[in-house]
Amino acid sequence: MNADGFWGNQEAAQRVVSEVRRLKAIVEPFRQLVKQTEDVQAMLDLAAEAEDEATFKEAETELAGAEVLYDKIETQSLLNEPGDDGNVFLSVQAGTGGTDACDWAATLFELYMRWARKQGFDIEIIDMNEDEVAGIRSAAALIKGPLPRACCAAKWACTGWCGSAPSTPPASARQPLPA
Repeated sequence: MNADGFWGNQEAAQRVVSEVRRLKAIVEPFRQLVKQTEDVQAMLDLAAEAEDEATFKEAETELAGAEVLYDKIETQSLLNEPGDDGNVFLSVQAGTGGTDACDWAATLFELYMRWARKQGFDIEIIDMNEDEVAGIRSAAALIKGPLPRACCAAKWACTGWCGSAPSTPPASARQPLPA
């Protein structure tokens, strides 16, 4: 990227930068996992040498963190379908239902935006139509980053409420819980 003329062709430069970012998103978790496991091994060696129970417990805590990272890497390895690395357009509409629906749409949109930020995705708000009283009538955002389509599809498929905010929950959500 520091080569002469690299930024001369903005379109080609953006493709290269995007590819570098995508590859870093794949490699960096492995580097973190290797570092964490090396740290845990060093702590275990130190704890065994000093016969220190507190250090053993601290190593156990660090190992739990490494397990979480390993699970994340394992999940990302499953995201290999064509288009999994595509960007995502999110659109939320209040539909009918008045102020309550608009308020619910705003809440839903904000929840999705928080989740996307927490995952490290870039967010570009495309459109936002606020209601006069509360909430939003509609909103749209572009979510960009490493594997956003796969991550969003997996997350939002679990909620069952993708895309729009209905004025009433679907029938499956209104059924009483079994006793």
